Amino acid sequence: MRQDRGPDEPFPFKEEEYYKIEFVKEPYGPVAIDSANSQWRGVLLFQVAGQPEPVNDDTRVMEIFISGDACISIYTHLCPSDNTRPMALDILWEMWQRGRSISKRDWTLLRVAVVSCVNDVYYGRLFFGDPETQQVLWDCDVRPSDATFLALKAKAPIYVKKSVWEACSTSLRHSSTWATVNYIEGQRESQRRAGLERRGSGSAQQGSSSQPSPESLPAIRLLMREMEVAVREEDYAAAARLRDHPWMRLAEDINMHRSIGYFDQADKLMADLSRLIEAHESAVGREYEARLSAQHAARAALDELLRRQDSSSSSSSSQDGGMNGDGSGNGGGAAQAPHGEEVQQQNESTKRD
Repeated sequence: MRQDRGPDEPFPFKEEEYYKIEFVKEPYGPVAIDSANSQWRGVLLFQVAGQPEPVNDDTRVMEIFISGDACISIYTHLCPSDNTRPMALDILWEMWQRGRSISKRDWTLLRVAVVSCVNDVYYGRLFFGDPETQQVLWDCDVRPSDATFLALKAKAPIYVKKSVWEACSTSLRHSSTWATVNYIEGQRESQRRAGLERRGSGSAQQGSSSQPSPESLPAIRLLMREMEVAVREEDYAAAARLRDHPWMRLAEDINMHRSIGYFDQADKLMADLSRLIEAHESAVGREYEARLSAQHAARAALDELLRRQDSSSSSSSSQDGGMNGDGSGNGGGAAQAPHGEEVQQQNESTKRD
């Protein structure tokens, strides 16, 4: 974000003009993630630090919506996994740590701050400096999502300008996170009750699904194996294409709905996925049969053409053979004269001898 100051002039940060903020705790925070359709999206939910616990519907909160690599990096930091590959922010962090290790002067991330909001877009700032004196050596513009990840890694405080907080914060009950969480909880409760009713009637168990998992389908397992191979070979373009395959996206939707208790919707999606795969395989089978029939027809036409060529060649050979017989008969008589002369010459030679 452009500021009315020189390029080397430090950003004017006055702590009394800022609130220190922290993540809202579960179930509403610290971050809500939606990975449906292979599109990583989420929302960071903040409250002013030091608020009484637990939060209530009137607690003031501020939502920052995030997506892409920053969303994945924050989620994997909060929920570590051994199978995650380094993202761009992870590499930036490692480079930063390496720079600190070889630097002649100790420096670190002192704090991050959300300094403004223009047209519903938040702007952040990173402040680097001496950890002992807290003197800022330099600062830079940053997306609040990236700043949040670096703050989590460096255990640095997060601030928001008071004017931004007053303009952008809202009560928890009026936040999109509150609506989403309560909707999900309501759906889970409905599924729980439906499961109890089904179990009481001797049918399905609570929290179960009447359909198999997407991974039980051979086509999905094949796509998953191909994606694993692409990732292992670091062919990320191929891995992205496989990840975004319509069947894989639908399979992820199914698993997402099951994870939050939407079993009926998951069953409908699973039936749709099965029909899609079956229709595709039927179309492929028909295409293969048509291709095979065309190959057989082409082969039969080629065989017929070769048969006709062989027949024509045989007829021509027969006619050529008859002409050669007449010639050889005539030639045979002509050839006998030289033979008789040769015998006569031999007899004369014998006489001379």
